[in-house]
Amino acid sequence: AASSSSVSNEITLGDANIDNFRIPGIGVSFGSSGEGYFSGIVTATNFVKADGSAVGGLASDSSRNTLGGTNAGDSITSATDCTFLGKDAGTDITDGQFNTFIGSLAGSNTNSGTYLNTFVGYSAGLNNGNGNHNVFIGANTGTNNEAWDNIFIGNYSGEDNTSGTRN
Repeated sequence: AASSSSVSNEITLGDANIDNFRIPGIGVSFGSSGEGYFSGIVTATNFVKADGSAVGGLASDSSRNTLGGTNAGDSITSATDCTFLGKDAGTDITDGQFNTFIGSLAGSNTNSGTYLNTFVGYSAGLNNGNGNHNVFIGANTGTNNEAWDNIFIGNYSGEDNTSGTRN
């Protein structure tokens, strides 16, 4: 019988005096405080909280956006296929496609509607205006950029580039 009339699909073993549950041979044990111990190989397809949200790690939304870090992608309304990892990475961007911002403040304050940008490093691509198709790698690389089709590698390279394209 269930332990409560409001609970179904449950197995109750023992009584309130039991403080440990063990399954010999397969290496599973549970303590009285809810802690679990497993040995050997444990395989699962998806770990989620009771409300269905992700437990640690990263998960993608229905628009294939993957976000990780405080405020990362926090303003997204219709962006698709974006990956923003790091504190404030991609914050302020509402839409756009295929952007990858990795690092604290990477792509922060980037204009919405930008696409196909890859910014890696602290503040890489910070304040990117309408620049698309850019690759910026390094701390503060490509900050305040307004141009398209550029590759800047190295700290502070491409800073304040407002019109140079295909560099």
